[in-house]
Amino acid sequence: DGDIHGSALIVGKWLLCSDIGAAFMSIDGLSHYYVTTKDERALALLTEMIAVFAGIDILRLKTQAHATLCAARGILRLYEETKEERLFSLAQKIWCLYQKHALTLTYQNLNWFSKGETWTEPCAIVDSLILALHLYALGGREEDLMLARRIWHNGMASAQRPNGGAGTDTCVTANVPVLRSDMYEAFFCCTMRLSEGFLWANQYADLLAIPLTGQVKKDDCGRYMDGDLLYAQVIKGDAVVDEKRAVTVNGVRLVPLVKYYLQAEEGIERLQQKILF
Repeated sequence: DGDIHGSALIVGKWLLCSDIGAAFMSIDGLSHYYVTTKDERALALLTEMIAVFAGIDILRLKTQAHATLCAARGILRLYEETKEERLFSLAQKIWCLYQKHALTLTYQNLNWFSKGETWTEPCAIVDSLILALHLYALGGREEDLMLARRIWHNGMASAQRPNGGAGTDTCVTANVPVLRSDMYEAFFCCTMRLSEGFLWANQYADLLAIPLTGQVKKDDCGRYMDGDLLYAQVIKGDAVVDEKRAVTVNGVRLVPLVKYYLQAEEGIERLQQKILF
């Protein structure tokens, strides 16, 4: 319990961060440190932190997606080093929760678990790409690879801006089917994290290639897709579209998700795309 100050919660002398669970992001960096140095003190701290993290109700607390996925990445890295199956199972559990409760229909993210339509965060989108690729590399599940491809070609690419950086977008759900820019660039975090996503994408480039069938059909969620490529209707803005891939379905012109980095900077806020169901 505490006092509300603006949108923040004050408990005693502490002004609490709205990025719930951010303390556990350090599992990622600490696991990297342990793998590199084999420092047993780091392993002891990691063991304690992961035990606490495993006991948290992610959905009830509405933890931040970026913080949660970042912790899962560290847990998976530690599994690769120690081969403790409980770590792999925990990372998989978090990944399943993310897909069910924080993944948008454009393969981006809700900023917090179970908090509805807020905004996306490219940091979390990159985390999800890396986690999907790492889980596939260690477990070989085709569904993880498929999701990695869809995150890369739809969610992650749509978050990059014309200047090369990354910014937040609207959360596309069945209730809010419009994708548009929310914040032009989160240069203080997301632009930096984007580079790590590019590194992983380059390492797994062959696996991320998507075969196209040339037939745009509805998937199980009602979205129009050609394989792993999501199609949308441009409803506002002077968008640069790939005319060769433009299709007409039920009288509506659809194109693959327009990448923000193809837009002029002054036109990016005007670009809106509607996901049809």
